[in-house]
Amino acid sequence: MELKAEHSQRIEDGATVPVSRLFSARPGQPWAGITVRLDRRPPGGLVGDRALTLSVELPYPLADAGRRAWNVVGAFGFQPITLEGTVSLDADEAVVRWLPTEVTRAVVGQQLFAVLAEPVRCHLVLWLPAVGDVPGTDLRTWFRLRAG
Repeated sequence: MELKAEHSQRIEDGATVPVSRLFSARPGQPWAGITVRLDRRPPGGLVGDRALTLSVELPYPLADAGRRAWNVVGAFGFQPITLEGTVSLDADEAVVRWLPTEVTRAVVGQQLFAVLAEPVRCHLVLWLPAVGDVPGTDLRTWFRLRAG
């Protein structure tokens, strides 16, 4: 599995990626999104918008009110948030594309790092369905998202 962002720039497992590579608008490419190139067509295809999910781990508690309620100065954990997006399968069925919705693009691309100073960890999961007697599986990778 090969993971790419804007302009076919590869994203390595554990890399730190500027938020603008995934969530900024570019001419001819309204939302950069993520492209996953598979070695071959997945048998049985992919099903629905949950075939590929992208999540971010936000510090918990994030807001001052939550920190007061827990009587802590900073965060003591992380809360995974699955980002809203649409999933499409290329005609040759070896390329899967995830595009953020307008709201996701605005919140993550323009507001997230106005609130957070540190990079956040992202998890990408591609769900492959069961085919006949072969059980389904998932392909997972992660990277960090930072301001910029």
